[in-house]
Amino acid sequence: MTNRDLDIPVLLRIRQELVDGIARSARPDRRRWNPLAGGGRPRWALAVFGVALVALGALVAPSLLAPRRSGSSAFAVSVLPDGRVHVTVAPDFNEANRLQRELREAGVQVQVIRVTAHPMLVGKIEFPSHQLDPRGVERAKGEFWIDPTRFKGTVEVLIYVAPEPGEEWRQAPSVFHPDQPLGGLPCAHPGPMDTATLERFARQVGITQFRWMVAVSDPTANEGRLEERSARPEGDVESAMLRSPTKLEVIVRPAELVARFGHAQQPSMNINLHEAAEPRCTPRLAARWR
Repeated sequence: MTNRDLDIPVLLRIRQELVDGIARSARPDRRRWNPLAGGGRPRWALAVFGVALVALGALVAPSLLAPRRSGSSAFAVSVLPDGRVHVTVAPDFNEANRLQRELREAGVQVQVIRVTAHPMLVGKIEFPSHQLDPRGVERAKGEFWIDPTRFKGTVEVLIYVAPEPGEEWRQAPSVFHPDQPLGGLPCAHPGPMDTATLERFARQVGITQFRWMVAVSDPTANEGRLEERSARPEGDVESAMLRSPTKLEVIVRPAELVARFGHAQQPSMNINLHEAAEPRCTPRLAARWR
């Protein structure tokens, strides 16, 4: 893996980072699938594979930086007259280290995280830090502004970019989002969704590969573990998102944990962006699957 690569698993919402050689992971609540979650229930620690996030940055005196392009990626950093730092990035952004360095020179301590994303999310930017003063950051598609006087410590910046050939999507909408292949399926099957139902409908829309991530500890606890299974397990679907047009990753509450802790909630249809609202079921969505 190169410095520019980020392998952030999950369909669920997983925070994983590598700082001084130590990796951490966590999962936010069911409403969204955020690779940098700050909390929620439950959080999952992946038992099968890890990731690496490039995380650098130190606070130094501000300086004016000229916009620049580098290689196949593009970004521009400038300090505005009011002291805010303005950054623009292109969908092929792949220079997390360079951008961190230039922001450091502009007086901003950041962790810039490049996340390969589904086309619906490419160009989106998120600030998942909960301690951040919301007045200190603004974002739009492909650009953001940071006011260094409005926060202390490090700002995490997620930049969703298009993958290179062969790369999977590390972040994508729920496969049940209205604009996704199984959009609205939970509306036609209210309540918990079992894995057999999901697989049946997924194959009908051309999804042929499945990554089953099975909970192996209390799914209602603050933290839990997942294990990858090759065969479809019996149980409830916690969440699901595409890794590629034909590969689906599914978080499962297996039958043995259903017996102990009860059924999972109906899976979310969220686009999986921070602060995104949960789409509502409509008769038209439900009719797609009846």
